[in-house]
Order: sequence, then C-alpha cells, then structure tokens
Amino acid sequence: MADQTVGLVGKSGSGKSTVINFLERFYEPLGGDILLDEEASMEVEIRAAKAANAHNFIHKLPDITLRWDNWKLKCLKGRNTNLIGAFYLRAMTMRTMSKKMLLRHRNGAVSSKKESHKQPWYAGVGLFISQFLTSALTALIFWENYSRRGKYDSRHIKSTSSLKSAFKILQRGTKMNLENSVAIKPENINGDIEFKQVYFSYPARPEQIIMRGLSLKIEAEKVVGLVGRSGARKSTTIRLIERFYDTLSVSVEIDEIDIKFYNLRALRSHMALVSQEPAFFSGTIRDNIGYAKENATEAEIIEAATSANAHDFISYVKDGYETYCGERGVQLSGGQKQRIALARAILKNPAIFLLDEATSAVDVNSEKLVQEALDRTMLGRTCLVVAHRLSTIQKANKLVVIDQGTGRVIEEGNHSELLAEGAKRAYYSLVKLQQLSEQSTFEE
Repeated sequence: MADQTVGLVGKSGSGKSTVINFLERFYEPLGGDILLDEEASMEVEIRAAKAANAHNFIHKLPDITLRWDNWKLKCLKGRNTNLIGAFYLRAMTMRTMSKKMLLRHRNGAVSSKKESHKQPWYAGVGLFISQFLTSALTALIFWENYSRRGKYDSRHIKSTSSLKSAFKILQRGTKMNLENSVAIKPENINGDIEFKQVYFSYPARPEQIIMRGLSLKIEAEKVVGLVGRSGARKSTTIRLIERFYDTLSVSVEIDEIDIKFYNLRALRSHMALVSQEPAFFSGTIRDNIGYAKENATEAEIIEAATSANAHDFISYVKDGYETYCGERGVQLSGGQKQRIALARAILKNPAIFLLDEATSAVDVNSEKLVQEALDRTMLGRTCLVVAHRLSTIQKANKLVVIDQGTGRVIEEGNHSELLAEGAKRAYYSLVKLQQLSEQSTFEE
C-alpha cells in the first residue's frame, strides 16, 4: 500500500533482490503484471506512445522485439534516425500532394483561356517548391551529419582522455618487486606472525600516521581475533600482513623474518583472505573456486565446496558448478558468495588464514553455515579474524583489543579473561553495547 514500508524476508537466493530489479524494470517478468498505482507499467508506455502518434508505426514494425523496449533504447541511442527521417519525408510529400490536388479542384471550373495563362505561373511555383524542398532536404542531411560528427568528436575526446587515464594507471610503478629472484621463496611456513612497534600511514596521506607503535604476536596454528571500534585499523593490520603496503618503521615478521625479505608472490601463496566483499569473476562457480589452485581436479573442487557448506546449494541450481556467477557475482546471494569464497580459500590450503568481516554481510541462516565451515577450516592454521559480531570469535585462542586513536593493543586475552577484568575495560564495554543493540533490534 502507498505510504507504507514493506520488508522482504527470506533465505539466501529466494529472490528478494530480484523483486527490486522488477520494480526498476531491469528485467521483464515471463508472466503476470507489475502494477504501479493499479496500472501495469507497460500500459503507461503504450498510452504515452499513442499520445505522441507513435503507437501505430511502432506496432507495425516487423520485429516484435523492437516495438517497445528495444525501439525506445535504439531511438535514444540514435540508431533509428533514418527511420524517423523517412516518416518525416513521407509526411512532407503527402502535404505537398494534397496542396496540388486542392489547386486542381479549385481551378476545374476556370475557362481554358484563363487556365492557359495560369499554367506558366503554376509551373514556376511548382519549380520553386521542388527546388526549395531539394535545398531544404540537402540542408537537413548536412545538418544531421554535422551534428552527428559533433557528437562523435566529443565522444572521441572523452574516450581519448579515458584511455590516457587507463594507460597512466597501467604504467604506474610500485616499489614492491613481486618477482624478486634474490628474495626468499619459502616452500612451507609455520605461520608465526609478529608486529614490532609498527608505524604506518597510507601513501595517499603520508602526513597522517594512523598506526603508532603496534606490537602484536600471533603464534602458529592459533586463532586470534581483532576487536575494536570502527576505524581502529583492524583491516589495515590484515593488509600489512599481506604486504599491500609497507610500514614506516620496522616491518611485520613471519617466522622471525621481515616480510620485505620474502619473494612477495611466494609469500602470498601461503595465505588466503576471505573478506566482506570477496573478489568474483564473471565465469562459472567452478572457475571461481578453481582460481585458488592451478590445475585443480574436479574432486578437489567438490571437496573444498563441501567443506565450505557450498556443495548442496551448488548442486541444487540448474547448471551446478557450471552456473555463471555474473560480473562481481551478481547472480549469487551474499551467503552463497561467502561460501564460494571460503571454498576457494580451502582449496588453496594456506598456512595463514585471514578473515576480514567474513560473516557480516550474510543473513542468520547463512552465517551459521559459514561459521561452521570456518570453524573446521581454522583447525591447524594460523588465523587472524576481524569480526563485527563478537559472538563469532568468542572461541578464539586470544582476543586483541585495538585502540581507535593510536592503533595499539590495549587489551588481550581470551573471552572469559577479558570479561573478568570488569566494566571499565574496553572489551567488556563492547560486549555489553552489542548485547543492548541486538536486544533493541529484536524487540523492535
């Protein structure tokens, strides 16, 4: 009803987002109608076409698919200018013919003598009209071609500018050498990670130091959760481990070796990241999982998907593992994308597992499935977890509270130890604040 708020609720993949796409006419339904103010949306377009005297000739087009949506799109893009010009010239010709017929009818009763005197005058007028129409048509064609050329010139200028920007990005250099042949290429790593008084600022804002002396030690095969308010540099900590950026001071160490001494590609081959918005390609589900391991077998892909609680829903869809994900995974729900990203990480079999808000964008049912898969995957690996929902990291071996202002560690310990420190401590306040927020949301 009008002036009312309606919420769509359902499991992942139940079509909630598709309903929104129907309202915005991104797609057409196979059957039935979508009514806006008790009127079908297609009827609105047909009524507008009738008012503009465009309905009849659109309806007579040989290809039914060109009548409404494609006709509208192609006219807007300038593809049907010849067709529009043809209708314009046809109207001009009919008007000229009707004038000649009226002249003949009016002069039918005039004597032959007077008619003979008027014939040269009519011939002159007819010659003038024909010459005028020819000149007007030539001018019209010239003007249309000139206007088209102007549009193409502006597009050419814009495309040239965009191309220069693209090449500028492609030619941008980096201080990091991915293929440093002299650097260490470890075949295996234990997974011990240590930050030693790390200072850091983003390259775009070098004067603003956002991390001032972070010291943190993560033991191999342990699960450590990073906790703190928004802007506490939790995600930045993960980016530094993967060496997306270099620190200002002493760097991060893995197995007691500065990560700057590792071959970067070899080091990252021992890590896997599952983020809130995982990277997806427009290929199939099989392709998106198989990117983690070159020449992965069918059995390995299915095993990884099963471990990530993804095999059941993949088998349920029509094309199974050959289902296309769409650009950035638009054909999949949030929970489905997270489970496929987790399957990709499991297939890689990393020594270091990094989770950055991996369950924050999924519903309750999907979160349970993803969390179960995560609990199995984290066994025997070094895991660093950033989670908004504190309930998802209560089982971690160690929780580390990061200060929002300095990016330093202000508290660390397991869940029970930190709660026992009392209400004045940061972790205790975060837990209680989240409990109140969840209770308030549930009551509403």
